[in-house]
Amino acid sequence: MLPKLRRFVRALLEPVRSRSDMTRWRQSRLLATFLCLLFVVFGVVDVVNFLSEPGYVPPWYGYVFLSTAWLLNRYGRYTVAALLTLAMFPGVILGLVASGATDNPPATLGYLALGIQLAGILLGARGTALFAALTALAVLSTPFLTPGIASVYELQIPIAMVAISTGLAVVSIKHRDQLEQDRQAERESLIRELESKNAELERFTYTVSHDLKSPLITIRGFLGILAKDLEEGRGDRLRGDLERMAAAADAMERLLGELLRLSRIGRVVNASQQVPFTRVVRDAVALVRARLEERGIRLVVDEPLPEVYGDPLRLVEVVQNLVENASKFLGDQPEPCIHVGTRTGVGSQTVLFVEDNGIGIEPRYHDKVFGLFQKLDPHADGSGVGLALVKRIVEVHGGRVWVESAGRGQGTTVCFTLPPAPAPAS
Repeated sequence: MLPKLRRFVRALLEPVRSRSDMTRWRQSRLLATFLCLLFVVFGVVDVVNFLSEPGYVPPWYGYVFLSTAWLLNRYGRYTVAALLTLAMFPGVILGLVASGATDNPPATLGYLALGIQLAGILLGARGTALFAALTALAVLSTPFLTPGIASVYELQIPIAMVAISTGLAVVSIKHRDQLEQDRQAERESLIRELESKNAELERFTYTVSHDLKSPLITIRGFLGILAKDLEEGRGDRLRGDLERMAAAADAMERLLGELLRLSRIGRVVNASQQVPFTRVVRDAVALVRARLEERGIRLVVDEPLPEVYGDPLRLVEVVQNLVENASKFLGDQPEPCIHVGTRTGVGSQTVLFVEDNGIGIEPRYHDKVFGLFQKLDPHADGSGVGLALVKRIVEVHGGRVWVESAGRGQGTTVCFTLPPAPAPAS
């Protein structure tokens, strides 16, 4: 029984046209639901009136409107069906008033407000306003069309209902359109973010497969040499072969460790809080002080530094990586110096930076340095993951990071921003 009922309801409500245009398909289904509801309501009212009032004649033209609109809508003529449905309200109601079939014409005219509400569902703001204006003109013209209304003063209630319904419908449409625009903007933002993440994942996959392949090739090559040395009884070379294989394995372990660190960012999250940037810098410098002292690097930290909002442990990791990275590329600078400070950026935004007077970076490499395993100097210390970690942490916080350098020998400044703390809930 239930499957048959479902098929019957589907046949009543769903248009024959395909679902290629889902928006129009949903509109057609909504209109069909409304028309069927009107059939039921008007049918019940007419049955009750027919049984209780001798000589009552149901407004058959209303059912003609409903049936025609339902058929047009079902077979793909949604726009015509919608306009016909809207025309039904003034057509039927004004017909009742003009024919004298109603004892209270002003109250009957009040039902025109329902047509305006329907226009708010089926039409846009302009279409609804135009329909409301035509409805108001029709109401104001009724004293000239029927003797049941003596003057315009008797139309205060229906005019007020039309005006209120128009206001509600237009405001509802504006709100609905704004919500749709916001949802569309959010969808587009999510799509752009997804495309960016997919591109990043492709680069990540390529880089990982390329850089992890190198130690494996090394190990495999020395396995062949090891087997050959064993066959030839050259025991003096075995230790060197094993050491090179161990070094390749250690390199792979370091790469995998850096990848694990990178993957945890954004997935393993500590609570963000307001924290003095001075404390962040102090904790970060404590982790790299030995390297700075070993190389005779002077560290300058501006005072005072502002408070920032974020995960304190991750922010320490950002500054640590930036200071450590700067210490690797000071070259033969006789007075190596690293400067940590802040400045005011666009829109009075606070820009945090780590500046060095080292070898500098050519402008064409400013974006490349943030790539995974990207090392402009292949002989430099490290795995090439430090700046990728910095970029990932800053972006997870909702900030931005970039490089400023005039080129070779001009030093480098890595700048980043962090969003302010969210306003407390009122």
